[in-house]
Amino acid sequence: MNFISFLADRFRANADVTAVVWNEQGYTYGQLFSFYQTSFQKLESRGITTGSICSLEGDFSPHSIGMLLALIARGAILVPLA
Repeated sequence: MNFISFLADRFRANADVTAVVWNEQGYTYGQLFSFYQTSFQKLESRGITTGSICSLEGDFSPHSIGMLLALIARGAILVPLA
């Protein structure tokens, strides 16, 4: 989490503030942080570690944002696909 710890701090400090709007629904920084934590745990349970090569296929949804941040935090080599 060292790579994004400054973001995590901001997300927690602004938990009730709207961070993104997707499909006409607002999502707070707190929700994004929750999506990040869930994604981080999924990656950890699957053995994704520093240097793991991963692709992320998705749109710009809040869940994709959480997974992107979790992959960065895990130190994965990331290939984003739209």
